[in-house]
Amino acid sequence: MSAPAPGADALVTLTHLTLDWPDGTRALDDVSGSFGHGRTGLVGRNGSGKTTLLRLMAGELTPTSGAVHVAGTVATLPQQLGLDTTRTVAEALGIAPVLSAISAIEAGSLDQANFDAAEGRWGIEAEALSALAMLGLPAEPELFDRQLGALSGGEVVTVGLAALQLQRADVALLDEPTNNLDRASRERLVAAVDAWPTQPSLVVVSHDTELLEHVDRIVEVHGRELRSFNGPWSVYRAAIDAEQQAAADAVQAAEQDLRRQKRDRIEAELKFAGRQRIADRDSASKRAPRIVMKTWGMQAEKSAAKHRDIHDDRLQRAEASLADAEARVREDHSVRIDLPATRVPAGRTVLTLRAVGPDEVTAAPFAMSSCAGRSGSRSPGPTAPARPRSCARSSACRRAWSRWRDSSAASTRSVTCRSGSSSTTT
Repeated sequence: MSAPAPGADALVTLTHLTLDWPDGTRALDDVSGSFGHGRTGLVGRNGSGKTTLLRLMAGELTPTSGAVHVAGTVATLPQQLGLDTTRTVAEALGIAPVLSAISAIEAGSLDQANFDAAEGRWGIEAEALSALAMLGLPAEPELFDRQLGALSGGEVVTVGLAALQLQRADVALLDEPTNNLDRASRERLVAAVDAWPTQPSLVVVSHDTELLEHVDRIVEVHGRELRSFNGPWSVYRAAIDAEQQAAADAVQAAEQDLRRQKRDRIEAELKFAGRQRIADRDSASKRAPRIVMKTWGMQAEKSAAKHRDIHDDRLQRAEASLADAEARVREDHSVRIDLPATRVPAGRTVLTLRAVGPDEVTAAPFAMSSCAGRSGSRSPGPTAPARPRSCARSSACRRAWSRWRDSSAASTRSVTCRSGSSSTTT
């Protein structure tokens, strides 16, 4: 459970890596470590530098100092994959030039450039369709010409994952792959991670603890440290919890010791003050010759100074121990909310849509005819139509609410519509 040291099997090696943004903000400070074969989950708080590390590994960023060494090729699945909505699926898969060259050759072209592009990749169409099918997308050649903007967020991520598999890179980097995925897409992603070959390196940045249960190790970005934990998320979490409990116990013990040292220091000062009063009284009463009294006074002062130094040293060590123990305790800025159960019994249908088509939801970004049929949303919890992601569910919710609201003004009803990461309850 320490910084992962570079080894013979390391595919990615980071050496004293420092990165400063143009405004002078330091993103990474003297980070060293390595990533080997197998599946690695890269975790850390937001802003700790996880995505920055991936971009450095991919060569998208240049470090201010230090070095990044990658043994082999790198392929990435970025968070912003779906932002370029005009790209086709074939382009996102990286096979558009090859498919174009093969089509040209089949049409009679004798251009050598086309043969060069298709060399060794004549079966790429079937290979791509197979990869897409294994991840749950339809194995239809027409899919290659669809634009990413016509796909759901989950389908876009699935296309990106298929692209990684087709590239067969030595190092594959996934940045928050479960964002925008529904349950079925997440299950397919987890299955793909489980089936990932052990020889290449797969590095996954994620906050999805379910996904992180399917990796071989966890690497944590914490402050200036890059720490490695052999095992999935549960092993990492147990180690951190045990570490934090030990740190909390150390803080408690250090606080008790500091209070004791402060109390001992006060008691010692009271003793010194009492002895000084006795010495002053004896001196005033001339209990002993003046030279003897002076000798006694000097000896008492030396003894008091020695004991003060001892108590001060103990107090300083107690304060340092407390500061060290407190530094090992992590501040938890996360907010956890336990949502109560709804009043509607589990399993009861609260909304049903029948024969929904494009004439029913005029504001839908995609035709609803492909989703025609019956869709039910069941309690408990926030409701959402259980249909594929590209079926304009938010528009269906708005239309359903409009009709429901107009049908009866005497009763109170609630519909929750979700779109992306936001939700609206009316």
